[in-house]
Amino acid sequence: MKIRETGIAGVVVGSFEPVRDERGAFERMWDGTALAEHGIDPQLTQCSLARNDRAGTLRGLHWQDGPEPETKVVRCVRGAIFDVAADVRPGSATFGRWFGLRLHADGNEMLIVPPGCAHGYVTLEDATDVAYWISAPYRPSAATHWTVNSLSIDQEAAFTQRLRSFLVILASSTIRPARYIASEMPVS
Repeated sequence: MKIRETGIAGVVVGSFEPVRDERGAFERMWDGTALAEHGIDPQLTQCSLARNDRAGTLRGLHWQDGPEPETKVVRCVRGAIFDVAADVRPGSATFGRWFGLRLHADGNEMLIVPPGCAHGYVTLEDATDVAYWISAPYRPSAATHWTVNSLSIDQEAAFTQRLRSFLVILASSTIRPARYIASEMPVS
C-alpha cells in the first residue's frame, strides 16, 4: 500500500497497485494490516455503498463525534467524484484546512479520513458509486452534517467555494456547529 500525505494531520491518500495479466487486473481494496502499519485504525465495522444517479449530487459534509468517532476509507467504484476532507477538530494544528482530489473508478486511489474530520463529495458524472469502509457504527445522535442546498454549473468550484465559507465560519466561531446545518452558505 502506498500512502501520500495531504498536509492535514491524519488525512491521507492511499493506493494499491493492481496486478495485471492477460485476463485483466486484480487489486486489493482493503488491507487492515497495511493500514495499521501506517498508523490508521484498521477496525472495520461496516461497508457502505452510495449510489448517485446524477452529476452534481452532493453528499456531505459529515462527521461523527462522541465515544465512537469514525475513520472512513472512501473510494469511487463507478463514475467520478471530487472528494473532500476538512479538519473540524478544535485544537488541531490543521483545524480549518481542507484537502480535495478527484477520485474516479479507473483510478486506484482512496481518501482516508480520520476521526474528527468532515467528509463530503460532489459527483462529476452521472451514475457514480462510492464505497465506504467505516471503523465505527453510525450513531445518529453523534453525527453532524453540513449541506449545501444547490450548486452551480461548475459543481467542483461551487463546492470548494462554499466549503471555504463554511470553514471560515467554523474557525471564527467559539461554539460547536449545530448537529445539522443546512443552508446556502454565503460565498465570499
